[in-house]
Amino acid sequence: MKKLLCALLAVFMLFGITACKNPDDDKQSYTIVAPDGAPALALAYLMNDSSSLEDEVGFKIVPANTIATYVNNTDETKLGDVVILPVNAAAKLLGKKDTYQMVGVVTHGNLYVVSNKPITSLEDLKGERVGVIGQGNVPDLTFRALLAKNNIEYLQNQNAEANKVAIKYYGEASELLPALKQGVETIGLLPEPAATKLVGMANTYSIKIDIQQVYGGDYPQAVMVVKKSVLENDIEFVNAVINGIKANDTWVKTNPTTAVEKINANVVGMETSSLQANAITSEVVDRCNVYFESAVDAKTAVINYLQGLISVQENSTAIPNDAFFYGV
Repeated sequence: MKKLLCALLAVFMLFGITACKNPDDDKQSYTIVAPDGAPALALAYLMNDSSSLEDEVGFKIVPANTIATYVNNTDETKLGDVVILPVNAAAKLLGKKDTYQMVGVVTHGNLYVVSNKPITSLEDLKGERVGVIGQGNVPDLTFRALLAKNNIEYLQNQNAEANKVAIKYYGEASELLPALKQGVETIGLLPEPAATKLVGMANTYSIKIDIQQVYGGDYPQAVMVVKKSVLENDIEFVNAVINGIKANDTWVKTNPTTAVEKINANVVGMETSSLQANAITSEVVDRCNVYFESAVDAKTAVINYLQGLISVQENSTAIPNDAFFYGV
């Protein structure tokens, strides 16, 4: 009798353990990293409580000048599983390696010249000084490539000269914004939504030149790379991330306050994001130019864009091989 009771007790204990097992116990935790600004805005929907990934993923919104460390670190525990970073940085760091693959383009150009002067074209910048962020990165390289393409000479110093554009560098938009507001600079190259933030801070300023129009259309500004091990072992997760980015545009336009709150809840290495809810209007979201395009569809645009940057970069931009593009 005692043996029978023990056997029954064992069965009930086993059943209880199995029945009470949390289905989330088998979930694998991933890290998704993006720089502050429009790339962070692209992830806002995924950070929302209603997202199927909200409890499965650790998000990190980081200063733009630190993003490369999340794909290029000897400590593998500090690498992101999914990382959004500038296309030129991705090509240089990962274009010939096999740790990550580019899955798609997330931002497609969101740079604007802002000023309180009567400027309508790049020609009007001759003899002027322009504050530019991100020396050697996408904003700077794109701007200089377009100047060169339009046969406009430029100087990388603080003093303007006749018939030339002088470029004064600032680390990030958060450094250039006060310089413009205080009149230290009167012309600046800013991404959205920082450009609109400046207009709200100093209403004598307005957007004067749409860099995307000068380029001739959208271009691959920031790309999403994913660890090959994740692509091989959990493509369902990757597809969920992609679908979240695709759903983001409509959601952000109707939930700007929640979007900024979610981003601020996940900042690392800074006190708060540069994003402000009152500046996230439908028009601003459209100018951020955030949408997902697969690596297969974007490959030609990526290569063409990077080739266009080589002429103005001291150390030639790497052109990635086919293995860099997922699905090619």
